[in-house]
Amino acid sequence: MTPMTIGGTYKTYGLSLWRWVSSSLKGGGDRVRANLDFELSQVLVEAGLRQAGQDERPDLLLRYEAAPGVLIAELIDPSTDKCVWRTDLRGDLEEESIVDESGLTWRV
Repeated sequence: MTPMTIGGTYKTYGLSLWRWVSSSLKGGGDRVRANLDFELSQVLVEAGLRQAGQDERPDLLLRYEAAPGVLIAELIDPSTDKCVWRTDLRGDLEEESIVDESGLTWRV
């Protein structure tokens, strides 16, 4: 059985052009962005999504911003331009939290 997400609505994702990395992060923006792309893609694959092919329109777009100790990532439905999932991670392990402001629960 193939895993599905949010009631089987979304199956593919793509990387948005909107992926901002603070210049204050070590390693520079391009290297950090590549690492974040890889790590977040692994999470999405584990959740049952696959990366859309080159000529395929993705069901969801991954966008994020990263600064020292902060990562905010969200999945956007490009047909409605609405956020269907969002996480706000803070570097302090005691204060780290995941916030879902969309009102939807991420399900596999």
